[in-house]
Amino acid sequence: MQSQRMAPKPKDSKSEKTQPDLASLLDANLGPAWSSSNLSSSRPYKKKPAEQAVQRERKDRRPPGNSPWRENSKTEQKKFSSTRKGSSARPDYPRKPRSEKSLYKINFFPSHETFNAISTNLRETGRTFELFDLASTILAKPERFVVRVSISKDAIDQEKTLCVSKLDGLVFDSPEAVIDHLITRGSGNIYDVQEVEAEPPSGNFPAINKCGITGDWLAPPNYHRYAEIIREHHATKLADIAFDQFEKKIETIREPEAAVAWIEKMRKTRKYKLTRPKDNDPENFDSLESLRKYIAFHKSSTFVQTCTNTEFHGRFLENLPPSILKEDIDITLEQQRRFPLDTALALLGRFRAAKFHHFKRGKKGISYISPIKRRRRVPGESFSPSIEALISFVEKHPLTEKGSLAENHLEISADKKDDPKNSDAIRTLARDLRWLIVEGYATEYSDGRLEIRSQVATNKGKGKENEIDIEVDQEAEDESKDSQVEKNREAPEEASTDSDSEVLRQS
Repeated sequence: MQSQRMAPKPKDSKSEKTQPDLASLLDANLGPAWSSSNLSSSRPYKKKPAEQAVQRERKDRRPPGNSPWRENSKTEQKKFSSTRKGSSARPDYPRKPRSEKSLYKINFFPSHETFNAISTNLRETGRTFELFDLASTILAKPERFVVRVSISKDAIDQEKTLCVSKLDGLVFDSPEAVIDHLITRGSGNIYDVQEVEAEPPSGNFPAINKCGITGDWLAPPNYHRYAEIIREHHATKLADIAFDQFEKKIETIREPEAAVAWIEKMRKTRKYKLTRPKDNDPENFDSLESLRKYIAFHKSSTFVQTCTNTEFHGRFLENLPPSILKEDIDITLEQQRRFPLDTALALLGRFRAAKFHHFKRGKKGISYISPIKRRRRVPGESFSPSIEALISFVEKHPLTEKGSLAENHLEISADKKDDPKNSDAIRTLARDLRWLIVEGYATEYSDGRLEIRSQVATNKGKGKENEIDIEVDQEAEDESKDSQVEKNREAPEEASTDSDSEVLRQS
């Protein structure tokens, strides 16, 4: 008999610092979808003839559809439905309709830190997780995934490109959007601001506009620089608020004191200067608008990179301004959170490259990921008495919980577990169970339930255990897909097949 223990791998202190908290990633609620605690039986319930007769009788006695009783019943049903929807544990992601055909192809992949944290946890615990649950966990928070954006063929035909800011890596759908972003966020990075003394404006100003959000004086509506001033105020102080909302908050003050206060403010003006100017660059600019125009015409290639595909970290999503690209990303993310097929396929490719094992279980072929290849016992294979007893108990009590083995299998109550004899028995049980899991004879699912597959049948003609338990021989698959893996070495998350897609879609 093989050794019952495997020496744990030493932890890398350097990698621990970069890994996110696994308590929030691999939650205990991610149980197998086929367990009774997570999903009700998928088998349809057939009513008996007597029940059908009673239902028809009740239906005949119902009031007409336009009766007051009927209206009250519908109202109560709506209230009950909304109550259930609000108390559901599943996140209620809002549906965002797509206005037109998308110009972009959006994909989500786990970040390196997140994937390393999950794979390390799976290898240390030996637990098996449902693939879709892992994908949903990654998509739940933007800091856990990477967004990959590429231009569709139709968009390429229309000569559209992606525009990436060279300063922070954010993606936009036009060079103008990148420059507007840099002007708004780029103070200290691409330009510096300096206040200088100036001659105040002269003229008749009966009304002065004031920002209703910050309380700053803006300018008279009839002032020749009015549009320039309000755009500059919005860009420097209210960039997180939409411009139309800012305009609605502008107040008009018709008092002499307002004009005096604004003229006093205009005795000081701002000058803008490029942080790293070249010899042929202007010394300074009178306004942000003039600076923006200069960068757009003369410095666009310095700050903007055009491409047809790129990627950025999900934590930058909140910094993207409203645009068609942002709308497409939000819609695709919402769709993947509801049914993460594409993300699960990408995740499957990453797990395959990391030498994890993939199997499908149940009539629907639900996909699972395990760090250990599962195996069946063969006829004539024998183990120690304690392991044989443990195997027999789990086979008689399928999907039993790991934490209940001491009480149900060893019949040791909680108040007697500290006795020396009982403590030795519990340690032996833990050692035996760990050996069965490491060797692949037992499977521990994410919710702590255990499963031991039946022994290999001697008569292949009558063996039916594989009808609802499909084991994917990953080693054999990988040998036949070496060329495909080589093509996807730079992006292993995409190394998935059409057959994988079809099986996952059905699950």
